Amino acid sequence: MSDLDPAHQQALVDEFVGGFAGYCGFTLTRLARGHVDSRLEIRPEHRNTDSAIIHGGVVATMADHTAGCAGYSTVPLGMRLATLSFTIHFLRAAVGTELVCRARVVKPGKTIIVVDADVEAGHEGLRTLVSRATVTLIAAQGHARLRDDAAAPGAPHRSHERRG
Repeated sequence: MSDLDPAHQQALVDEFVGGFAGYCGFTLTRLARGHVDSRLEIRPEHRNTDSAIIHGGVVATMADHTAGCAGYSTVPLGMRLATLSFTIHFLRAAVGTELVCRARVVKPGKTIIVVDADVEAGHEGLRTLVSRATVTLIAAQGHARLRDDAAAPGAPHRSHERRG
């Protein structure tokens, strides 16, 4: 599946299917340095209310997440990426039973990485291009994960905790 170092490949796979992306149901179908493809089997909650149209937020999230993974495949293991800029053009309504996203790095870099991501919607292998996104990522040295309570809105900062 990949031309990446096995540790880097495993980190990408773990990152891709974790958190919000895993909740959405995105699956990784291709992983190579600078290229990532993903797929989403459409569930009722992915559609607009009372419509066959897949919600634009689902399409945009898929493009952003897949592009981030493609960018991550070009930086050293241990680096973290964040979206700096995201532009998406919705070309037509997304209808069908699946989405497929193909992301490729168009400008690798040590700090700034630019990725294009195309999303197609379809049914049983017949797909139509529904959006094209350009995602600019910023790379930084890895950071420690936040504690759950520190990440929660309204959680007190250590400086505000009462000492007993």
